[in-house]
Order: sequence, then C-alpha cells, then structure tokens
Amino acid sequence: MKASTLIMAMTGVIGVGGFAAWRVNAVTSAAPPAHVAILNDRSTSMPMETQCSAAVGLTEEALSKPDFRKGSQLTLLGTGDSFTNMEPLELGVFKAPHATRAMSARRDLEEQRAALLRGIHDGCDGAGRATSSPIVLGIRRALQVLRADGCDGGRPCAVFVVTDGLETTEPRLARAVLGKAKKQDKLTTVLDNTGITVRFCGLAETRTTMKRASSERSTQSAERLERTWKAVFTAPDLVRMEPFCPKGQFINPRRPSGATSNTQDKVVATWSF
Repeated sequence: MKASTLIMAMTGVIGVGGFAAWRVNAVTSAAPPAHVAILNDRSTSMPMETQCSAAVGLTEEALSKPDFRKGSQLTLLGTGDSFTNMEPLELGVFKAPHATRAMSARRDLEEQRAALLRGIHDGCDGAGRATSSPIVLGIRRALQVLRADGCDGGRPCAVFVVTDGLETTEPRLARAVLGKAKKQDKLTTVLDNTGITVRFCGLAETRTTMKRASSERSTQSAERLERTWKAVFTAPDLVRMEPFCPKGQFINPRRPSGATSNTQDKVVATWSF
C-alpha cells in the first residue's frame, strides 16, 4: 500500500472516530428529556371548559419545546375531594410523541400528538367537579411525581397549575390569600420546588359559584394572592403567576357526540415557561 493511501485511510478513521466521540459527548452532556405535571383545580369556581382547554393548551406548549422529546413524560392530575381524602386524582400519564416507523415518521408523530391531546382533554373532562380546592396537596404530589421521574435539577421539569388560586383545605394559607389572616397565623415554606419550574395560570379566570368565603378582586387582593403563594415555595424565583391560561387550539372543548378517547458532567437544567 502506498504511503499516501495509508495516510488518507488513517485520516479517515481518525475523522470518523472524532465525529463519533463528539456525537457521544454532545448527547451525554445535553440535558435529559423534560418531564411535566399538570394539576387541574377541579373546583366549580373555574368553568370546566376553561380547565380542560387550558390543560390542552399547556400540553401544546410543552410539545413545542425541544426538551420535550422522546423519553419525556407528562402526568395529568386533578385536585382531590372528600372521596379521595383530598388526595389528587391521577388522570393520565402520557409519553412524548416520537417516530416509530422511518417511512412514515411524520404521520406517526401527528397521530401520537392527536392521541396525546385527546387523552389530556378526555382525562380532564371525565374527572368531574369538586367543591373543594386542596391545591397545596395537589402541588406537593405533583412535585413528588416529578422527583420520582428523575427531576433533581439536572433535568428540565415543570408543574403547571390551572387554578384561580383559592385554596380551601389549608386554613392559614386560605385566610392569607383572602386577607383574613389571624395574628397567630404564620405561613411556612412547605413546597420544595428546587430545580422545578412552577407555573400558575388562570388566576383571573374565576367565578363566584362556590359556597366559601370570598371577596371581590382588586389590585391589592390580586397582589396579595400572588405574594402569598410564592411564599410557600423554596424557590420562589422559579414560580410564575399568570392571569390567564393558554387555550388549546387542536381540540374543541365540546366533543362531538359519539367520540371516544382513545459519568459525564452534570448539566443544571432550567425550563423557561
């Protein structure tokens, strides 16, 4: 073999090996796939069509994020009631769409996406309503679900909370939100969201149909609600408060009659929502 040919062959091998090493390093050093939990406040103080449309809309936003990919998981929860001892309901666990057939990858993704969105809507729609809002317990369980799935700060993770923010089962927090805290009341940090984004939405999408202590909203009361909720988290800088939720565009909330539901360096991951 000529020297020039040998040199070219060795160069090619080195090049391929270098590319492969770069690919391995790029994959292993990237943040792992994201996980999401959506908690729907099932209380009648929010319209059902708002809750379910919001759950679909939040799912669509998650699907648009590059970190939500093969290996990602989305868990849908609903706040509990007296029948569940206030523990939240698990309404569905869904995997991120990913192509399974090379020849029809696009159709695969579209079909899986449609099934996921339909499952989110039907899970919400079938959960029913509740006359209580154990939001704190629901968020605690959602955070625990994400921790169990590997959300330890090295993976982008988020809890989306669809609620008007009116807690009913944690007396001190409920009074503080309404501006009726007693002198002996002292809020303590109870929710560890270290490394996990928590996004409240729907705070302005409320109606006074529940038989519970309430008052008309004002700028002062709205600010108090947001300030009170952030105070119960260990990482308030990762907590976002939004008056309205994104609404799903893929599924009409009113389902047609007869339809059915079908040892590398660690990366500190954050997810902007």
